[in-house]
Amino acid sequence: SGIWFQNYRQLHHVTKVLFGPTPAEIRAQTTSKKPLLRYFVDRREELKILPPHEFLHTSFAFLHSPFSLPDILETVECILNAHKNNKHILLYGDRDSDGVSSTCLLAFFLKSHPYFQNLKLTVVTSSDSDPYGLCTEAIQKIKKINPDILITLDFGSSQGDEIDSLTKMGMQVIVLDHHEIPIRIPEKTFLISPRRIDSKYPEKKICTAVISFKLIHAILFRLSDEFGKVYIKKDPAGDTY
Repeated sequence: SGIWFQNYRQLHHVTKVLFGPTPAEIRAQTTSKKPLLRYFVDRREELKILPPHEFLHTSFAFLHSPFSLPDILETVECILNAHKNNKHILLYGDRDSDGVSSTCLLAFFLKSHPYFQNLKLTVVTSSDSDPYGLCTEAIQKIKKINPDILITLDFGSSQGDEIDSLTKMGMQVIVLDHHEIPIRIPEKTFLISPRRIDSKYPEKKICTAVISFKLIHAILFRLSDEFGKVYIKKDPAGDTY
């Protein structure tokens, strides 16, 4: 069987298999500025620059810091204090794939992590019959639930007036969203978005599910023993970093 396998490899040796057009051919045939296929091709080219261990490793060390997103540390502290003070949190997500994914991800984390074992949590997504975002129907549902903290996922960036009406009732509103940022951000509101001018996160086109993951990343680091520690490194010349 060993001889057969060796002969088979010699007869059927393949050095490279290319499925579909090459990246250069796709770019040449593309007329739109940002089509989905062109985006994937460009990302594939960028991934070639990464060392293999960074691309394949599961360590958080190879990810962008979640704390480069605006309002994320304040949001983490708000969620941790909600647990300590027995506050009620409502996750309200959009009904599309990004909204449902981001809502499920954050809800699963808060329900499964031992630290939040007794957290009072309600999870809702908009229905097919509701208009987009914080519509009248959504506001009515939120007021009926009457949470201490409202976290909207995949909408809320452009609905300052509606958010103002909720904060006046005493709710703390937190918005996780990746849509365009309005001129005015409501007062007493945390808006975690890579599109904000003051955002230092290197990627501007991440979806809300990624923002939800980044929030979880930030909470885990905040709960770890490494949070707040300062490390000093000296090189052989004695310089400190």
